[in-house]
Amino acid sequence: MRAHLLTLWPAAVIEEAADGRETVEVLTRGGLDLAFVDMRMPRLSGTAAVIEARRRAGSPLIIFITEAPDSELEDEARAADGYEILQK
Repeated sequence: MRAHLLTLWPAAVIEEAADGRETVEVLTRGGLDLAFVDMRMPRLSGTAAVIEARRRAGSPLIIFITEAPDSELEDEARAADGYEILQK
């Protein structure tokens, strides 16, 4: 995804996180306009990470990504104030 985004927006600054806990840290540092967050990550789900980041310091516009969106994941995304869910 990183390479594809850089071809679309060469000047983009891209941050990556290995798991949900790192995602909270990246989101709370600030400076992001948009974040693509995987809903299923180790240590902490993507939705839980976004909820925690918003509780701490707010967060950018969130687009969740997942392999198989379903009604339960859509409910989780809404609870985390996600903008959209994209299928991988």
